Order: sequence, then C-alpha cells, then structure tokens
Amino acid sequence: MPFKTIVAIIQSERDVARVLDVAIPFAERHESHLIGVHAEALAMPYTTAVGFPDTEFIQANAELCKERAEKIQKAFLGRIENAGVSFEWRSFESFAGDSALSGVASARCADLVMVSQGSPDAKDSIAADVDSLIYEAGRPVLVIPHSGPLISTFDRLLVAWNGSREATHRRRRREHVARALRAAQG
Repeated sequence: MPFKTIVAIIQSERDVARVLDVAIPFAERHESHLIGVHAEALAMPYTTAVGFPDTEFIQANAELCKERAEKIQKAFLGRIENAGVSFEWRSFESFAGDSALSGVASARCADLVMVSQGSPDAKDSIAADVDSLIYEAGRPVLVIPHSGPLISTFDRLLVAWNGSREATHRRRRREHVARALRAAQG
C-alpha cells in the first residue's frame, strides 16, 4: 500500500519540529505529498457588563490567533521548503481551535495521518484531540510521542480496533496498513 498523501496535524509551534522530524523522512521515502493542517479558534463574542459585545477583546483575540497561525505556518514552510517533498499548507478557523478536529476532513482523504501526542508539561498550548482524530478520521493515525527519540522507521506496530462489527470488518485493511508500514522499512 503506497502512502501517497500524508496529513500532518500541527497544533502548536512545538509540534512543527516534532511532527516534521518524522513526516519529512517518511514522505521522502514514499514520495508522498505532505499536507500540514493547523486550526485556530474563532474569536468568541464576549460581552461587557452592560451586555454589549466587547469588540476590543474580540479584535485582540482575533489578531493573536492570526499571529500564532502565521508563526506556525512560517515554521512549517521553513522546515519543509528545502526538504524536496511535495507539500501544501491548510489553515482553518474553528470554534474549538483544535487542529485535529478541524483536520478530520483532510485526514479522511489521506493515506496516513501524523499527529503529536500532547505533552503533560505543555501549559502554554492546547493539545490536539488525538482520540477524536483516531475515531473520526477512518485512516491510520501515527501518534508521535511527546518526548523521547524520534524515529521514522518502526520495529513494532500496534494495530487496534474496538469490538464493533464495522471495526471488525475493517480489520483486514488495518492489518494491510501495518504490513505496508513494515514492508516500507525494508
């Protein structure tokens, strides 16, 4: 099974390095198209004490989110432009501001999804909802650990599914993906 399209979910600046350290070598090996996905939260309409929308707060929040999205996009493009792989960047705005949830539609059209595991030490950023991504994407999801050494080759793979009838019927596809990942290493 070829991995022609890979979606890299980028929730924070820290995820750029972590995810791309795995995604770029993997994409080079498989001659894949790499899609970076990031989402920012829409500004929520807060009200003042007298009940009117606080437009200054909404504007400041929108500008902060825009700056953060541009910073993450710049870091992504800076890492990948010289890598020699086909790529694109997708930026979203959503109520949740969760790149994993906003990237589900992109993930459903990919052969493989890569996302960084949320770090328990990261208090400055919101972790991506990896669980929902795994359940909703319907595609293989490679969760990159929040710490430890990064590798783009694998010795052991875990293929998992729940006990539902639909998941059991898709077991062969998951096993096929696992065999393809193993075969890609050799």
